[in-house]
Amino acid sequence: MATHASICCDGCGNGNLLGYRFKCLKCADYDLCRTCYDRKVVTLNHHWGHAMQCLLDEDAKRLHFAGEPMPVLNAESFTCPVCGAMGHSEVDLVQHVDEEHRNFSGLVICPLCMAVPSADPDLLRNIWQHFRNLHRSTPSVLVNVGRIAREVGTEQSPIAGPSSFWGPYCAHATAQPLAPLAQPIRFIDDSSDEDDA
Repeated sequence: MATHASICCDGCGNGNLLGYRFKCLKCADYDLCRTCYDRKVVTLNHHWGHAMQCLLDEDAKRLHFAGEPMPVLNAESFTCPVCGAMGHSEVDLVQHVDEEHRNFSGLVICPLCMAVPSADPDLLRNIWQHFRNLHRSTPSVLVNVGRIAREVGTEQSPIAGPSSFWGPYCAHATAQPLAPLAQPIRFIDDSSDEDDA
């Protein structure tokens, strides 16, 4: 039976979240089970008006998509972290933020990054800039994340290393790349001293 591994409901304390999990896109670490979400549970600094992203475990995805091709992402649709508008596709969400929230500068979590399996993204200072830098150039968040994660440290990549990329944006370096690259890959040895070069 699939669960959301190592996630506890901040409403009831249940550590065995089955099926649906609701992740707050404005609180750094706040998750609710379906029951607490339906009851509109509010605790700590979490406010019910905060945007929440529904995430599915593997069993819920199989049930929900019933024989159709299942997405790799753990969400069927995406919630705007700024206004809470629901039902966006990946592309629609990026376009919505570009058109409606270009000047928003509050802290939010990227719902596209949150839906990557095993992801644990941080709060962002500028969701519009994050989308522009990471999610705008490709319709698939995983292809983009995979390419960036695999290009780190190559001559083709403008990224100096993992900390410079993930630091201000997301901490989902555990996401597995899906698309193979035609370019050679070279990895950075983080244990060496940069002054030795």
